[in-house]
Amino acid sequence: MPRSVLIAEAHSPLAAPLLDLLDDPSRVWSAADDDGWTAGGLWFVAGTEGCCAAPVEALTAVRRTGVTEVNYVVPSGNLPGAGEERELRAACARESLPLRVFLVPTLLGAAAPRRSPAPERSRDRGGLLGFLDVLHALLLETAERDPDHFARVPLGLLDPPDAQVRPVAAERAAALMTAVARRPDTFAARHFVGPVSPSTAGELTRLIGEVYGVRLEHTHDTGAQDPLSRRLADRLAMLAPYSSEKPAADYLRTHELAGLDPEETALDEVGLRTRLSVVAREQLASTRAARDRAPRVWSTLRESVCASAGAPFTFHEAGDTTSKTAPLVLLNALGQGLDFWERLIEALGADHRIVIWEPRGHVEAPGLADHARDLCAVLDTAGIDSCHLVGWCTGPKLALEFHRRRPGVARSMVFLNGSFRLTDAEPDLDTAYERNLGHLSRTVSQHPESAGMLMRMFTSQDGTTQDGTSQDATEPTADVLSGASPLLDRAVRRPFADEQRLISYASQLADFWRQDALRDAEQVHVPLLFIGAERDDIVSPERFRRAASRFPRSRYVPVSGSGHYVLFDRPELIAQLIRDFVRT
Repeated sequence: MPRSVLIAEAHSPLAAPLLDLLDDPSRVWSAADDDGWTAGGLWFVAGTEGCCAAPVEALTAVRRTGVTEVNYVVPSGNLPGAGEERELRAACARESLPLRVFLVPTLLGAAAPRRSPAPERSRDRGGLLGFLDVLHALLLETAERDPDHFARVPLGLLDPPDAQVRPVAAERAAALMTAVARRPDTFAARHFVGPVSPSTAGELTRLIGEVYGVRLEHTHDTGAQDPLSRRLADRLAMLAPYSSEKPAADYLRTHELAGLDPEETALDEVGLRTRLSVVAREQLASTRAARDRAPRVWSTLRESVCASAGAPFTFHEAGDTTSKTAPLVLLNALGQGLDFWERLIEALGADHRIVIWEPRGHVEAPGLADHARDLCAVLDTAGIDSCHLVGWCTGPKLALEFHRRRPGVARSMVFLNGSFRLTDAEPDLDTAYERNLGHLSRTVSQHPESAGMLMRMFTSQDGTTQDGTSQDATEPTADVLSGASPLLDRAVRRPFADEQRLISYASQLADFWRQDALRDAEQVHVPLLFIGAERDDIVSPERFRRAASRFPRSRYVPVSGSGHYVLFDRPELIAQLIRDFVRT
């Protein structure tokens, strides 16, 4: 008996309701299926990851099952690019397969997905669900720094309050689409799924604010926005909108084809509040669970000892040692401990074997070449002859130095907020922090006796931010997210913990800044991913962006509205970017 084939992420709000309504026996198909069964209709929900990440790939993968029609579903405001839909239409025409396209601008699932959200890169979490993910993440980051901030200050939105929105329950959307799909006269058309009578963005954001405990205010003036509202706007710019400008007649036509009452599609205030509350509870539970697990990462690490230039040191392994994928080797910043990585290790450990260690240099002052030898020693001891390198801050320069020594080992390299600073080169690109740190390094190198005074300057406790400016976090104009989370206070100050550490740190920085990591960039032919936090106050975002353009196989991905410690603040997003990159 022919079966309907559904290709969707298991956590997609549409997966369960579509399975319930498709012709029995329907199933979720995977690339491993090859048991000779035949298919009827193919349903592809945009946002699916893995081997069938695009509809044309999905069609190719299941074509052997005898698919007779294709239904392409685009949920949550992720309206497809003209190219993607055009490619699918062309592929269906080549195979003589009829096609329907369903567009669901504002989808709300009765039960939210069961994984930590990374909205900028989860295509099925665009639109309204993506907006809620971004909002949740911003509120969480702010609460770590100033729990009462939004009790004092509203959060501004640039969307016009009178914009039309059409929130629809996932199970109702599934009912409309499957009913339309039973009619053979509905092919070669785009069907809009949602209530006929729209709500306004102002009405919806009022309910969102009540559910999430924040006052949301619409504004047209970008200049009047406070720093956190600007950060929110930056992050939302990555997402597809969830407003709908299509006329009511398009939505009415879908109901007429389905034979369903439009009045039963509209969500009243109680229903909308209930569904928003479900999403908010799932987000909070998911994030809390991940945050609670992260500190326990250190108790699960497997320790090994290796020696480099006669000096023994410890490296750690985490994650899935049985994974068939190449290990991820994490390259930490000079002088720093491992605290910054704990959330990212937790997010990546289920899928990857991970190797990490603290760079030597708390007493001695090894140079970049010494750190590269340490990396060689770690890999040799761990028996790793192929890996992906992930470098943060000073880590990218180390990755490139290692690649010059052993060019066949790194399958790819991921650079996160990397420093490519070179002594006396393009000083206009330096951040205020880099200028201050440069002055500190020179002074301590020339006058070691000054280390104590400079150590106290860089470890002030009076509200001084890392770029040397001072602000009162309770002021409405304060950028609460400009510095590191208070949970990282001790880690951030570690290079300045005592005079000997500072002297060693200053010496390592002086050597680091003398090394031109871009001198043979054109000869590096492994894939490189540059992930740049656009509001990095520590390392120059512009210099990092320019460095990316020097490599023949590099890709630069901006992370809007985030700073230097984005790996700690937004680990789900960074983990997903890394997973997607190394998978390809």
